Amino acid sequence: MDHNFLGLGNFVWWFGIVENRLDPLELGRCQVRCFGWHTEDINQIPIPDLPWAHPIIPYGMKAVQPPPEGTMVFGFFADGKEGQYPIIMGTVPGIPEELRDNNLGFTDPYTEDEKAAQGFPKKIKEASIKRDGRGIQIKEDVAKRNPSNLNEPTVSRLARPVRGEQDGVYDGIDSASIANTTIDIQRKTRIPNIITADGGRTWDEPYPSYNAMYPFNNVTETESGHAFEMDDTKGYERVQLSHRTGSTLEFLPEGHTKIKSQKSRYDVTMGDHRSYVNGQKVETVDSDMFLRVNGKLRIECADLEIISADKIQMSSSSDTNVRAGRAMNLGALQTFLSGLDVNISATNMAKMYGGFQSVVKSSGVASMGGSLTHVSGGVLELITQLLLTSGIQDLNSNIPAVGKVGPTADFAKAPDMKGAAELTRVQAAAQVPKTDIFSKLQEEREKEASVNSATVVEGTKVTLPSTTGANVSAIIDANNTVKVDVTIPTNELEVTAQEPVIITGFEESSSQREPEPDSSGFKGADDTSGF
Repeated sequence: MDHNFLGLGNFVWWFGIVENRLDPLELGRCQVRCFGWHTEDINQIPIPDLPWAHPIIPYGMKAVQPPPEGTMVFGFFADGKEGQYPIIMGTVPGIPEELRDNNLGFTDPYTEDEKAAQGFPKKIKEASIKRDGRGIQIKEDVAKRNPSNLNEPTVSRLARPVRGEQDGVYDGIDSASIANTTIDIQRKTRIPNIITADGGRTWDEPYPSYNAMYPFNNVTETESGHAFEMDDTKGYERVQLSHRTGSTLEFLPEGHTKIKSQKSRYDVTMGDHRSYVNGQKVETVDSDMFLRVNGKLRIECADLEIISADKIQMSSSSDTNVRAGRAMNLGALQTFLSGLDVNISATNMAKMYGGFQSVVKSSGVASMGGSLTHVSGGVLELITQLLLTSGIQDLNSNIPAVGKVGPTADFAKAPDMKGAAELTRVQAAAQVPKTDIFSKLQEEREKEASVNSATVVEGTKVTLPSTTGANVSAIIDANNTVKVDVTIPTNELEVTAQEPVIITGFEESSSQREPEPDSSGFKGADDTSGF
């Protein structure tokens, strides 16, 4: 019976240094130079002549990440003392004091140039953030030989930081102890003073909650700087999955969740997407924001405010309805309403004010009417052709001499809307006039009339103005003498000795004039006397 088969012979241990992990079979194998089994002189046993060491993979895993060149590993020979079938059981951490010459064995055989040529992983050397839509800007380090950090443990820096004097605070970690890690980059690219729409208030991106204490932070970190941390440090329990650039999914100690993308972010949901926020939701976008909904968009809120530093445009391919339960206010330096048909209606009252000028114009028919229509102004111009009137017209009103009734070639110019800026200063509308508008106009006309003004008459008989209601006429005879005839109705005459009727102020057109009449002898209401 052969007792020299695999597994039955002596169990032989070994330690060694990985010198090549580029497995052509992609099984995770490495070529390891084992202490005591292989020479330090690579000319005697070149790297390609080293046996391939197979890794041991935990149950359920389908792949393994082979350790970098220069990493110390250990295992056993499956073929015993033959030493041609090594098995890797794990890595051995340490504190390297020197980086050996690559022409010797038991070290990383690649130079930095060779690693760069073959595309080996690189860490980030410098990082900065640009708030112009470009996101993080990075400068990569060179692909360094392993170990890259001498005189310190090969364990990830994220697992063994140095705490500063501010122990117990998130920023109480010495920056040098976590240099070139994803936490270091997160600190340097943190965004403070983010302005919100809430009255210009600001908020800061939470400071990285990293405050680990060895040995409670369970870290997996790759060569380029990706990291997965499950930190059990008391008071700072956290879980973080971070990209080498600082893009992060983090669960903070208090239970907060932080998601940060250092570049663009894409969120795709093929089913329903429901979101619930118990507190406030604040969003700030430094550039443009576009929202497209292919279905129906409905917004319900207790109070809605839309504020734009520039213009606001709203359009609809169908009907647009805007309703207010109470008042609706529209204010602007210039306000325009246009459409094929524009209807403005009010159940109670409709008012239109022009602080400087108001124009109502139609290229067709313009209609204005009501049970009582009041048109007033300091100067009233009617620029039209009077075609038809009906009802009561009082053309003997107080329309001033500059008033116009008749055709004209030009229409009033469009208003200067600059006056709209003073909209709030427009006075209230004129009060509704008395019902007997014509009596009011007659009273105003009579107040403005003056019987004391000189009157020049020509012809044989001219009617003169009167404020008493009497018929007054002037007769010029052949001698150019002026005589005045006055007919006074009885119901408008009241003569007493204390207040006689006096008629004055009439001038003749000639140089002659008869004596002033004695008005104390008036008789009856129908009596006509010549003076």
